[in-house]
Amino acid sequence: ARGDEITAWWRQREAVQVQQDWHDSTLFVSLESPIPVQGLTVFVTLPEKNASVHVTAKPDSAKVHVKPIDPFRTALVFDTLNPGSTQLAVTFGSK
Repeated sequence: ARGDEITAWWRQREAVQVQQDWHDSTLFVSLESPIPVQGLTVFVTLPEKNASVHVTAKPDSAKVHVKPIDPFRTALVFDTLNPGSTQLAVTFGSK
């Protein structure tokens, strides 16, 4: 990739504000973005080894893919995060 492409990639991600809050056994993830961001990834540490992950979002929210990284972490990967506010509820189960 060219230098300007790498710079643009980082600036897009830098513009996104991410907040994660636990409430009972649910992790709420809030994202705010002034611009669309393709392929944005949010990393989540699992509450226990090999926990299953289920993501709930509003029907009009960006498509999110759950990609396990290792027994203790997973990635939430967006096709394209749209401008504005996105709210996710992430729940975990035992495997």
